[in-house]
Amino acid sequence: AMRLFSKDNNISKTAKITLLQLSRDDDPVVRRECIRVFGALPDYPECFPKPLDPAIILRLQELTNDPEPGVQLEAIRTLSRLIE
Repeated sequence: AMRLFSKDNNISKTAKITLLQLSRDDDPVVRRECIRVFGALPDYPECFPKPLDPAIILRLQELTNDPEPGVQLEAIRTLSRLIE
């Protein structure tokens, strides 16, 4: 997750792809942690001048329909924070 915040674009891009894949994990705890990382993007504007990455937003929208209520809630909260 910390690699997402790298100033090296290649490292950050690879981390984003990995987190998007992990957000499909069978374990709801893993999915929630991925959501929390994406929710931290606005806290680091120097790394992410445009935190509204369409792939991340789409995945968060998908996770609002997750079978696990805690994952749904985390996705809804994160989306509202990113889209404010």
